[in-house]
Amino acid sequence: MCDICYGSQPNCPVCGKDAPKEVECPECSGYGTIYIVDSGDIIDFEEWVKLPVDEQCSEKCTHCDGAGVVEEKI
Repeated sequence: MCDICYGSQPNCPVCGKDAPKEVECPECSGYGTIYIVDSGDIIDFEEWVKLPVDEQCSEKCTHCDGAGVVEEKI
């Protein structure tokens, strides 16, 4: 439910039919974080959690600015 209008306003700029829709970020798969190994290669979260703690590197996703979602391109 919309935190602004609670679904009561059909023209709400946040949830109305013309409002931009958010989709999972394709760069970070919705995590908001990019996971990296020591060699600099990007890996997925499932591989990352299996690494020893001292080898786990990560950084905020620059594509979605750490939100995990981006506006859907129409």
